[in-house]
Amino acid sequence: MGWSLKFAPQMSEIQYLNWQQLVEQRAGIWFGPQGSILESGVMRRMRALGEQNFDDYYQRVVSGSEAMLEWRELLNTLTVQESSFFRDAAVFDCLRGFIQQKMTNTNDIQSLDMWSAGCSTGEEAYSMAMVARESAETLGGQIYYGVTGTDLSSTALTTARQGIYSERAIERIDVNRQRCHFEQQVGGARVVQELRERVCFIRSNLLEITELPRIEMDVIVCLNVLLYFRNERRAEILHNLVDRLKVGGMLIFGQNEMMGWRNAKVQRLPSRNINAYIRR
Repeated sequence: MGWSLKFAPQMSEIQYLNWQQLVEQRAGIWFGPQGSILESGVMRRMRALGEQNFDDYYQRVVSGSEAMLEWRELLNTLTVQESSFFRDAAVFDCLRGFIQQKMTNTNDIQSLDMWSAGCSTGEEAYSMAMVARESAETLGGQIYYGVTGTDLSSTALTTARQGIYSERAIERIDVNRQRCHFEQQVGGARVVQELRERVCFIRSNLLEITELPRIEMDVIVCLNVLLYFRNERRAEILHNLVDRLKVGGMLIFGQNEMMGWRNAKVQRLPSRNINAYIRR
């Protein structure tokens, strides 16, 4: 019998724990109680393969000549997040103010280097580049700016590098912004070349930050990513991100993703809407 919603299998508690441990051991990602997106993601990948038994599919992922290839496909399925341009208005308002301040004080800065950590399909990274471009045009600045986007999903990064998005994906963007930052195509639009050249996408796990090239950033944005990790790993990631900030650089992460976090190297900006910190 083929797959259907009515006859879809359900993981036993033991099966779920096995999958949960495998994903955390290999990727550091922690999914919550049974019934979370881990189970639905595994089922979605099984459906694509025609697999109907969780144990058989588990063995397919952990053993055999094609196990690592299948693991990467599953990881892509589990980690592709829903994303959108200018997703959190408060974040980008804060970012705009910070960038304009930096560009105004050009004697103190040679370039503006930004990082979208957990960039998914690229909307966040391109939004950051758009804010920098708009700020430069408003202030008449000649400063160089660039954005590095990192994510664990190679599938998401392929979309990000292409910079092509559906009409639905850009419909909430102001019309003037659409005209300035996109080239219309059949069924959608593509980010203009000037911006695509300012954004670089790299596959990376946030738990492996120390293995990335040692480049200090003016801005690091990490939104809707820390929720995939246990609290102690969230704190570890944030401490490592702070170490990648320039003095005076800014770190922004999700409002509810890490409560009560402290680091002596940064000072929190007074805001109720976002978690934003400046490197001392």
